[in-house]
Amino acid sequence: KESRTASSPASSDGLDIVLADVQSLQQRTADLEAKHEAIPVLQTEVSALRESLSSANDRSQKAVYDLKMDLESLQDRVSQIAEKASIGASLEEKISLLEAALTSSTPASADS
Repeated sequence: KESRTASSPASSDGLDIVLADVQSLQQRTADLEAKHEAIPVLQTEVSALRESLSSANDRSQKAVYDLKMDLESLQDRVSQIAEKASIGASLEEKISLLEAALTSSTPASADS
């Protein structure tokens, strides 16, 4: 009995170490299993994020295209307005010349 009691604390320490190692391995195994179970969920989430990103990318490309079309349309309108303004300025100049010609010829004909 004495030898068992004497060896018991030493074997108890060894048993505690082995139990701690077993518990550590069980915990690591549980962690790995949880991570393994999470993989399909994460894959699903990644797929959903990819689809969402693709959709957002498509929408942004369409928005950029629409903005380019709007810009081209505005540039065309600005060109048309500039052309009309140029024509208008030319007409105003011609009208001024005609008015000047008329006013200068009217008094002359009144005098004669």
